[in-house]
Amino acid sequence: MLRDAGLRSSWTAWALLTALLLGATPPAVAEDRLPVLLRDSLLLPPVKSAGSGLAPEVKVRVSIDERGRVVDVEVVSIRPASEYDEVFRESTIEELLSWRYAPAIEDGEPQATTLEWTVQYQANSDNVPINPARFLPPFLLVREDAEARHARLMSLPLEKKKEILLSYARIGEKYLDRSRRRQFETDRFVVVTDAESPESAGIVGRNLEVALGVVHRLLQPHIEPQPSRLKVLVYLYSRKSSFDAMRAELAGLVGSMATYYAPGLITYSLEVPSSEFLMSFLIHESCHAYSDHQLRRPGFPFPRWLEEGFAEYMGNSQVKKGQLLPGRTLKRKFVLNHFVPRVQVARTGAGWDLKRVQQALRKGEGLTLEELVSADRDIFYGDKSYLYYGTSWLFVHFLRHGEPEWAEESFPLLMLYLAEGYPARAALEAAYDADLEDLQGPFLKYVKSF
Repeated sequence: MLRDAGLRSSWTAWALLTALLLGATPPAVAEDRLPVLLRDSLLLPPVKSAGSGLAPEVKVRVSIDERGRVVDVEVVSIRPASEYDEVFRESTIEELLSWRYAPAIEDGEPQATTLEWTVQYQANSDNVPINPARFLPPFLLVREDAEARHARLMSLPLEKKKEILLSYARIGEKYLDRSRRRQFETDRFVVVTDAESPESAGIVGRNLEVALGVVHRLLQPHIEPQPSRLKVLVYLYSRKSSFDAMRAELAGLVGSMATYYAPGLITYSLEVPSSEFLMSFLIHESCHAYSDHQLRRPGFPFPRWLEEGFAEYMGNSQVKKGQLLPGRTLKRKFVLNHFVPRVQVARTGAGWDLKRVQQALRKGEGLTLEELVSADRDIFYGDKSYLYYGTSWLFVHFLRHGEPEWAEESFPLLMLYLAEGYPARAALEAAYDADLEDLQGPFLKYVKSF
């Protein structure tokens, strides 16, 4: 079994980043302070109160532990009072329990605290019930930008997310071989497949749970993942034609080997060159789902290079004796080719990514870190997407393994800052005490010797 990474908390880093972003001068030593709010959410009237026009003030008493987590919320009063008081009370408690703080500091040590204040709900501008059209599945909203659609879907109420997943499922079921349909459920996934082997659904579900368990351990204790209230739906098709038909109806990307759709659908096919490729795709897409459901604030996406780079980092990691070994990468391996049944030596997905990036660098056509982090969606997923994916993976690998202490301190802190919605460049500088220009030379050296 993988041993726990033993990550250590760094309240000094919390204070330095807060000071950096607020434009203040960081203190030379830890000073006493109250909790600093890092993650909050806009308080919108709950769906059950739609059309009432109510947007009350709610006085709350909030208990925050020494790690900055909200552990208890007490609603003291609601003004004006109404028949919806219980609805607003439940909504307030649910929302505030998701808030996150840098803890209070006293005599240089983090302390548990209780705060009391009044929160104000934001009124709907039209004071009318929410338009159900806002919650149509994304493939029916053809005018919406993909990133805006993703942010909106992840910000929807839980019940609306479930409705959308049901609409995905209705489409997915149409392309299954019903005579072989099987389903397997885990804590975080529901796997549906028409694979020939009756064990496939269970194997896939358990492997996905193991992979996300590894991600969880990588980030502790700096990030305590949010509880997942929505299971990810996974459709695994035995035939690529079925996979392609489902994606076409969902307006998926042609040519993709696997796809993740917000708010929680993964779909792919068993018709891939080898089980190594299949497992890599599975882990990659499950990392996107984990990021959506348990890491990031809704509406605050990770930088594109980190979202794809971390998914590639996990997907390219070696699986040995049933264990996922983060960052340990095989460039070549013996594989059983499913199309031509024989064992052969082949490059792994990581091997191909590395070769293309190294070749581009030798030709002077490689990406600079500035180009990587500033690329918009069209550029990142455009004609040179292979280069952006590969460089993103290697940059994440460098940020975790470039120096001995980075895996346990700098990288988890970077993920924490970005999960809380901080700007990427500020987060990098705070976690690594370096900017992109400082990291460029060491990164190129790292890639060439990989």
